[in-house]
Amino acid sequence: MEGLSILISLVLYALYFAGLLLIFARTVDAAVIRFKLRRRLTGPSAVKSAAPDPSVTRLLPLCALIFVAGMVLSAGVLRFFAAVFISAAAGSIPGLALFARRGAFRRKAGQEGIAVVTELYRQYRMKDRNIYEAIDSAIASSGDFPACRKQLALLLARLRDAGSKAQVIKACGRFSRALGTLWGRMLASCIEAAAVRGSDISEALSDIAEQLGNARKLAEERKRLNSEAARMSVFLVPALYAGTMLVASRFLGVSPKDLLMNQFASPEGLMLLVLSVFLFLLDLIILQSIDNTGIDY
Repeated sequence: MEGLSILISLVLYALYFAGLLLIFARTVDAAVIRFKLRRRLTGPSAVKSAAPDPSVTRLLPLCALIFVAGMVLSAGVLRFFAAVFISAAAGSIPGLALFARRGAFRRKAGQEGIAVVTELYRQYRMKDRNIYEAIDSAIASSGDFPACRKQLALLLARLRDAGSKAQVIKACGRFSRALGTLWGRMLASCIEAAAVRGSDISEALSDIAEQLGNARKLAEERKRLNSEAARMSVFLVPALYAGTMLVASRFLGVSPKDLLMNQFASPEGLMLLVLSVFLFLLDLIILQSIDNTGIDY
C-alpha cells in the first residue's frame, strides 16, 4: 500500500512538471537561445560591457542610508529579524525604481531598434561604408528613434575623441550598456569592428534588422497577454485590501479605531502591512519589467 502511494505521488509530480514544461516551453527555448547568443557575444571580438554601472554605484549610499534609518526606527518596535526585513525592503525601493526606469528606457530603445538599424544600414551603404559618416547622417536623419539618436550622438562624440583602440572599445561598450539589449550589443560589436578594423558590416546590419523584425511579432503578442494582468494588479489588489478592512469593520464587530490601531500600531500589523506593500510593489515591478522587455532576439 505504501509503494502504491509513492507511485501515485511520483505520477502526480511527473504530470505537474510536465504541465509546467508545456506552459513554459517557449520561454525556456527563448532563454536557451539568449544564453547561446550571450556566449557568442562574449567572444574575443565582442564588446565588453561588464563594467559597474555608474548610476547603480551612486544609488548604493542612498539604499544604505534608508536601510540604516529603517533599522533605527524599527529596532525598538519590532524584533531584530523583522526590523532587518522591513529595512531591507525599504532600502531596495530606490533600486527597484531605477530598475523600472531603466526598463522603460530599454523598452523604448528596443522599439526603435528596427528603425535605427535600418537607417544606419542605409546611411552606411550611402557613405561608402564609412561608419563615422554613417552614424553622423543617421543622427541628422528624420528617423523616429529619439532615444537611440541620443545614444548615437554620445557614441559618435566618444569615438571622435578616442585616441586608441581601447577607448573605441570602451565607447562602444558604454553604448551597448545604455541600450541594454542583445541587438544593441550586436550593433555595438559591428560598430567597433568597423571603427577599429575597417570591416564591412553591411551583412551584419542587415541580419540584425531581419532578426528584429521577427522579434517584433513576438513582442506584440506578449504585450497583449500582459496588459490584463497589469490592470488587475493595479486596481484589484488595493480594492481587495479596502474591501477586507470594510468587511472586518462591518461584519466582524471590530471598530475602525481598533482596526487601525492593530494595523499600524502593533508590530505584527505593521510588519504585515509593510510585507503586503512590498509584495504589491514587487508585483508591479515584475509586471513592468515584463512589459518593458524591449524588442530583442
